[in-house]
Amino acid sequence: MFDNTKPNIILISDNTDVITMSRTLGIHKVAYCLRLAGYQVAVIHHASTFSIKEMTHLLSELVSDHTLFVGINNFFYSSISDILVRNDGSVELRQVEHGSLLPHGRQFNDHIKNTILQKNKHCKLVLGGPTALDVDYNSIFDYVIVGYAEQSVVSLADFLSKQTTEL
Repeated sequence: MFDNTKPNIILISDNTDVITMSRTLGIHKVAYCLRLAGYQVAVIHHASTFSIKEMTHLLSELVSDHTLFVGINNFFYSSISDILVRNDGSVELRQVEHGSLLPHGRQFNDHIKNTILQKNKHCKLVLGGPTALDVDYNSIFDYVIVGYAEQSVVSLADFLSKQTTEL
């Protein structure tokens, strides 16, 4: 059971698809490694199924003074604000804009970040996943984890919880 009165991390992911509702494995592997290291972890999957109001409410309930970071894996995001319906009725989701916190689009980034920071001004935003890059369009993120995250995410959590002074 998730306990936000202890050092914790919130992870958000999605596999935006118009046909299936599959979950991605990577974020659960990261959550497992963090839990083994003693951290509380909440995973929010299927981010595209939540409205911005619902996501804001969920984050405002989960984020606490003990939340170290909110981690985003946006690799499988498709834009739910830019849906193309073809003449034959088929639906195509376009790739979400680079740097989006949610599949809803970048226009909600500041609102989501402000919701998190109102609950905990020290909470960080972290980007991870196979296409995570430290580039300008990802400047909303405080940290970018490049490559496999199983060890580096625990090191980041230890650093942010002041269990270590080296990152």
